[in-house]
Amino acid sequence: MIEALKDSGYEVILGTAEPTNWDKVEKTVGMTVRPDMELSLLKARMRIFGIYMRLLTTFLALKMRRECDIVVNTHGDILFADSDIIYMHYLTFAILRETPVNIKYSSSLI
Repeated sequence: MIEALKDSGYEVILGTAEPTNWDKVEKTVGMTVRPDMELSLLKARMRIFGIYMRLLTTFLALKMRRECDIVVNTHGDILFADSDIIYMHYLTFAILRETPVNIKYSSSLI
């Protein structure tokens, strides 16, 4: 998404709950096209409360909504803020089914 937007002439600001590990991205994908700026809610990675920490991204999305022309949600989580484009993928819907992998999330109030 970053590459497509940059190739189209957009300045890209990446909003994340935690800082991106760009070395890991490059190792996994084989190449890296970085955003022009990255805004993270937290300054360090947290290994606990993962799915709930992502909900905090809503606050960042609200800030970006005020400052950016287009907001794209590529994680697929439903944020309590407007996005112009949301990439909603299967895994979000899989949480609705009880399996050993996601049973702890499917019973959550959130």
